Amino acid sequence: MIKAKTTLKNIEAYSIDKYYSDFELKLDSNENPYGPSPLVEHAIRNFDIKKVQYYPAYGILIEKLAQILNTKVENLLLTNGCDEAINVVLNTFLENDDEVLTFSPTFSMPKIYTETIGANFVEIPYLNKWEFQVSEFEKNITTRTKILYLTSPNNPTGEIVEPKVVEYLLSKYQDKLLILDCT
Repeated sequence: MIKAKTTLKNIEAYSIDKYYSDFELKLDSNENPYGPSPLVEHAIRNFDIKKVQYYPAYGILIEKLAQILNTKVENLLLTNGCDEAINVVLNTFLENDDEVLTFSPTFSMPKIYTETIGANFVEIPYLNKWEFQVSEFEKNITTRTKILYLTSPNNPTGEIVEPKVVEYLLSKYQDKLLILDCT
């Protein structure tokens, strides 16, 4: 019998609600309580289905995004949502025993992806409720730390990492990859 790789042995399964429930307000999974904008509804209703009948050719979209963002096409990666983007980046740069450093609690998928690779997801508990503390974060950066993972606003706490903190970490730790998850 074929067995799953050993790095999966102790990973807890990601669980989601299997059925829709009535919620007055539910914000833990990036739901939009208002639904799509009228512009999105119009675009969907008037979409040319022939544009999606073949394997996706992203040329026009990625060129337009590069133009809007004033960057090069090769600096962009199109994915099916943030989860896939995080997974692609972690799989590209992490190897066994590398570390990803973050505060806890935070979004759960990067931990699952990191541990699946065989790397370590190091979670620092908040000292002050939902306050990103740079000094505490820096104390935990080691030679094995390859990726600094920040969420802003954080899921599930809503805590914001100030832009000056991100800029500081980027300038001081140029040998680390910083993932800033803003979804």
